[in-house]
Amino acid sequence: MSGVNIPPKSWMHGRIDLPESFAVEWHKGADADSFSHDTLSKPGTVVRESGYDDLDEGVSAFARRHDLFHAMCITFELPESGLMFFVCLYRGQHECAFEQDAAGLFSAFCDHLLQLWRFQVQDMIRVDTGNGASDFGVARMDGSLLYIGAALGVAIQRELPQWDGSTLPPEVIVQLAKRRA
Repeated sequence: MSGVNIPPKSWMHGRIDLPESFAVEWHKGADADSFSHDTLSKPGTVVRESGYDDLDEGVSAFARRHDLFHAMCITFELPESGLMFFVCLYRGQHECAFEQDAAGLFSAFCDHLLQLWRFQVQDMIRVDTGNGASDFGVARMDGSLLYIGAALGVAIQRELPQWDGSTLPPEVIVQLAKRRA
């Protein structure tokens, strides 16, 4: 979250060719992940890095376990929600590093991706509570989160500390299933 001094946390995450447990595993060492802190401190800038050796021991073990040797990330601030929009690509140790040309294309693609995502969120919300989009959440009936604002995420985390994002807590999903009937 932007402007808040807490360890990085991913409440909504997608992944390609990474295990389902990836984000939960990353959360355990997120505070020591200097690469994530670097990209979060440079909104709108593509950050690239290669290697395992300059990492915190726990972060290095995590990166080795998932073969995250080369990384390229970009983070955008979402001031209306209090959150950050973060996209990261990884390559293994025996693959090519991300070049400057790839960084330029990645930045342009992510600009468009962010804009499309914002349009979808705006279409779904269409209500103004005076708090921007910080106290909103949009989810499917199966509990999959499409959007969650910072205030709502913090409230859920406070009440259910084991909640790790991406889907609503099981206690809420059960209630959704009752409403469907």
